[in-house]
This record gives sequence, structure tokens and C-alpha cells, in this order.
Amino acid sequence: MQARETCVLCKYAGGSNSEINDVQKYILENISKLSVDEIAHQVHDVLPQYLVGDECCSHASIVEHIQEHSQEHNVVLCTLLRDVRALSRDLLRSSRVQREDESLDVDLRTVAVFFKSVELAAMLSGRLNDK
Repeated sequence: MQARETCVLCKYAGGSNSEINDVQKYILENISKLSVDEIAHQVHDVLPQYLVGDECCSHASIVEHIQEHSQEHNVVLCTLLRDVRALSRDLLRSSRVQREDESLDVDLRTVAVFFKSVELAAMLSGRLNDK
């Protein structure tokens, strides 16, 4: 049986380590301005100097923390908004169907779902702006 790995950022969240708290604050303040990947790169560059002993935090675990563990309102909304925007792009691409005669046809059911996703993205974006 493999030991459960503990997320370092979760482990220190809300604790007395002011540097780790500053890292968490940085994530929160920049989640709507930078990509998750860029934040993870920047955090990964500075985090090792604040960790104890042989603790480490990979780029992938930082991304996972931001996308899956964080319960901060803005982080959750930004993550959902990014997911909905990606879904919208995929839906728009898949709504166009090429016929055998090389003409394009539009799948109206997919377009309807696309518009629902756009509506959801607009709602999430509005909630972020309300903060």
C-alpha cells in the first residue's frame, strides 16, 4: 500500500508560515490575471526556500493544488471559467460538420449547448467582477 502524498500548499494553508501564506495570497491575487501554468512556474521557483527539510512541491502538484484543492472563491470561479471557455471552444469546433460534398453543416443541438456554455461563462465572469 502506497502512502498518501500530502499537498504541501494544503498542509501549510492558514498556518503560521508567513512566506507560505504570501505564496497563497499571490495565487489568489493573480489567478484572474495569469494562467495556472504561469502561476505554478513562478510559485515553483520560490517555494523551495520556504519548505522544511526534504519537502518538495512539483510544478504538477502546484497546478493540482490550484485546480483541485483550493476552495478560495476567486480561484474556484476562475478555474470553472477557464474550463467552460475551453468547453465552449470545443463545442464550437464540433458544431461544424463537413458533408460528403465538402459543404459545411451545423449541428444545432451542439450550437444550443455552446450558447448555454457561453451564458455560463458570462455568469461566472460577472461573479468574478462582483468581487
